[in-house]
Amino acid sequence: MNKTQEYFIHLLSTHLNNSPPLPFESEDWMGVFRLGELHNVTAILTLQIKKLPADKMPPAKIMNLFKQALGMTVQSFESKQAGFEILEETLNQNKIKHLYIKGAVLRKYYPAGEVRTSGDTDVIIKKENLQKAGEILVEKGFDLTQQNDEQRVLFYLDEEYEIECDLSGVNSKSEELFKSPLDSDYVLSKNNLTYELKPDYHLFYVISHFLRHLMGGGVGIRQLMDVDVLLRNSPASLDKLLEIANKTDLEKSVLSVVALARNYFNTPVELDYSISENLKNKFEDIILNGGVFGFAISDNATPRMVKSINNSEKTGFKTSLKAFFMMLFPGKEYLKKTYKYSNNHPVLLPAAFFNRLFDAIFKRGKTNLNSVKGLFKNNDTALKISDIANELNIELE
Repeated sequence: MNKTQEYFIHLLSTHLNNSPPLPFESEDWMGVFRLGELHNVTAILTLQIKKLPADKMPPAKIMNLFKQALGMTVQSFESKQAGFEILEETLNQNKIKHLYIKGAVLRKYYPAGEVRTSGDTDVIIKKENLQKAGEILVEKGFDLTQQNDEQRVLFYLDEEYEIECDLSGVNSKSEELFKSPLDSDYVLSKNNLTYELKPDYHLFYVISHFLRHLMGGGVGIRQLMDVDVLLRNSPASLDKLLEIANKTDLEKSVLSVVALARNYFNTPVELDYSISENLKNKFEDIILNGGVFGFAISDNATPRMVKSINNSEKTGFKTSLKAFFMMLFPGKEYLKKTYKYSNNHPVLLPAAFFNRLFDAIFKRGKTNLNSVKGLFKNNDTALKISDIANELNIELE
């Protein structure tokens, strides 16, 4: 970690700890700003920088960039809240049970919730209400941009709202745990319509989601901050978290993520576990250099390369070729999950294969071509992620 990255982490840590920041010795302020933009946390950095003595702040031109980012973040939050209020009112009026996760819930645990950015607002509903929810929200002014059997993606005032039926996990046991959450005993009801995950399960979900994105190509620092605020400010219990982790074969993974958060942000948690320097360095390379979801160092080909390397334990042309064939011939479980008719009628699996081939060529041709090219490029990122998966014993489906 270089001096600029260290100061970047320092500013975020002082925000979470509600403490004044120290002056920046190297004064690479543009480097700090770029990291903030890469991780979508510039507004948080700005709040902390404004606490510095006037003579220790960035030059005026750079400070203006920070202030502009803060203003845009607050404006985006106001737009998101406007859409959220309509979403909540609409679902309640139509008696549709719904569960909020991640940003919509986590903001209340941050020192300044309006600057905890998010790419979208996530809400879980029952599958039988998915079609109805999409239709009534469109009537309320939302724009429907994507839909399938499991999901609706809508926009309101340029803010994204993602409606799904299940929560995702990082391995088969966590996937099974999070199926049909509204029918589970780990949710809390506000009014018999609006639900949240119990704090221990929300913390476990946030860590599982962190790991899922990491295995998919990368994850940003904001997702690690979420772990800190839930441990710091919510009623979540570390003992209960580890109990859930043990049942889902993710105890070492959860311990490592908590240890990393404590290392970066001085998270006030008693933990008799230290992350190895080697593993910590690999986490740092992926998180700090990749930014939000690893977009700066990975692409659509990365998850396939991770799995191919993980199975082969080496890199090179043969590994890339293997990843290409994995892309060309997905397993039947993938087909069943993507094309539901083949799950209900297994005899239709061949039809699902050709259905996917048609979609790959005519609907996602350019994207898939870039993915194929990515398979044969430098795969340093995929190798590091594969090493992390092996050390944490995370199964790669």
